[in-house]
Amino acid sequence: MSKGNAMMRAEIARERSKVLSGTSWSGANLVAKIIVMLIYLFIVIQIIRYHDVIEPAYLVFALMGAYFVFIPATLHGSIAGERESRSLDMLLAAPVTAQQVVLGKLARAIVPITWLALALGVPGLILAFTHEISSHQPFCAYVGPFIVGFLYALLTAATLACLVTYISSRAKTTAAALMATIGVIFVGLFVYPAVVGIFTMGMMGTTTEFFFVLHPFVVVSQLFFNIAEGSIWMVISSLAFLVGSVALIGFATQSVSAEYREGKGMSQKREEVGTVEK
Repeated sequence: MSKGNAMMRAEIARERSKVLSGTSWSGANLVAKIIVMLIYLFIVIQIIRYHDVIEPAYLVFALMGAYFVFIPATLHGSIAGERESRSLDMLLAAPVTAQQVVLGKLARAIVPITWLALALGVPGLILAFTHEISSHQPFCAYVGPFIVGFLYALLTAATLACLVTYISSRAKTTAAALMATIGVIFVGLFVYPAVVGIFTMGMMGTTTEFFFVLHPFVVVSQLFFNIAEGSIWMVISSLAFLVGSVALIGFATQSVSAEYREGKGMSQKREEVGTVEK
């Protein structure tokens, strides 16, 4: 367990160094960081300027949208990159299990999840309190739904991280992992709702709603539209995400384990061949 924890700490430190190290503040990385900071500064200014118009729900949507960009960018090459550079074999030869490898790579998502949660969660909470005070509404009117939606966004981010890590464990190259990740996200967020909308056109009630209970943006919008019904949606969706996350970690572990067994078998064959030749 201590070796697994050490690996997680190493992956987190590596990801944090990408953001804070001096080498990451030069060239294309510097330009990208400046663009992100300018976008964030623009968002904060708009929140301050239009605080009486902007709903706290918008910050939850923005947080989830940011997660769907930064988590795939961070994790798509977590395992596929090691495989492509042929360093995965050395990693598997180390005294760590396949599960520790997967969890260690998954831990890299902690950095973007934390940074984005602070960047958008704090302004969103302040905005919710501002609406609460100015509208003289009870606590559950704005702050309550925002906190619940914020926690759901974190769970969505964790599930997304597990999904991207699993795709990376199956892909041969980082490019293939990235394309597969973009494809899965596009189908889940855009194609699936469109297809369901076409086939359920004219249908009303819980039958239609059931098809959207796993769509995070629909679930959050339902929460802010009707907190009672939205809370039920969120509980069902959260349970599904938790089960899915555990399953994805298991599938990724099996994929890495299979590669470990394959590599070990090839090593034994080479040793046998060498022994026979001698």
